[in-house]
Amino acid sequence: MRTILAILFMLLATQVSAANKEIVYGNVSLKVPIPEELCEVKNNGITGQLFKRQADLQAIANMKLLAYFADCKSVKSFINIDTFTGSDEGAVIVASVKNGNREVVYNSLTKLEFNKQLVAELSDVPFDEIIQKAQNVLDELTDYDPKIVEPTNLGVLAIDDAVYHGLIMPVKLDDDLTVAQATVTSMVLINGVIMGMYKYRNYTDQDTIKDLLSESQLYIKKLEANN
Repeated sequence: MRTILAILFMLLATQVSAANKEIVYGNVSLKVPIPEELCEVKNNGITGQLFKRQADLQAIANMKLLAYFADCKSVKSFINIDTFTGSDEGAVIVASVKNGNREVVYNSLTKLEFNKQLVAELSDVPFDEIIQKAQNVLDELTDYDPKIVEPTNLGVLAIDDAVYHGLIMPVKLDDDLTVAQATVTSMVLINGVIMGMYKYRNYTDQDTIKDLLSESQLYIKKLEANN
C-alpha cells in the first residue's frame, strides 16, 4: 500500500510540475500556472511572431511579457501574423519593468501597501487617454481600420491579495462587424515582483465578467501557492 501511495504522490507531483511554467525575473524564480483550458503561445517556432507582437505591446506599458496563452483553436491554426485575426479568449502574464526593460524587485513593499497604491492610481487614471493610446497601437499594427467604440470602464471589481479591474472594449472591424472583448486585469505582488494577468474573452453578457473575475481570482490563488 505504501508503494502504491508513493507512486500516486509522485504522479501528482509530476502533474503539478508540468502545469507550471518556470520563469526567472530579476533574481526571483517564479512558477507561473498554465491555464488548463488554453494553449501556450510560445516565443519560438511558428507562434514566435505572435509572442513578439504581444511582448512589444506590453513594453509600451512598461510590462515584460512572461507568458502568453490563448484558445487552442487560434494557436493551432496560427500561420503568420499577417493573417492572424485574433483569439476568442486568452491570458497574458506580465511583470512590471522600468525604462522599458529594467527588472525591479520590491523586497520592502508589502501586498497591502501595493494594493493601496494601485487602487489610488487607478482612481486617477485618465481613461480616455489610455483608450486613445490603445487606438493608436491598433492603427500601427493593423492594415485594416479597426476602431474602438464606446468602451466601458468597469473600475475595480474586487480586492483580495490582488486588485482586479474590469473593461469592456467593443472594436469595430468593418461596417458589418463589431466584436466586444471583456478583460479582467489582475495585479498582485509576488515575492517582490509586481505581476499582472490580463484574462480576456469575447463579451456576451454580465456573466462573462463574473466568470472572468472568478477565474482570475482562482488563478491568483494558484500563483501565490506556487510561489
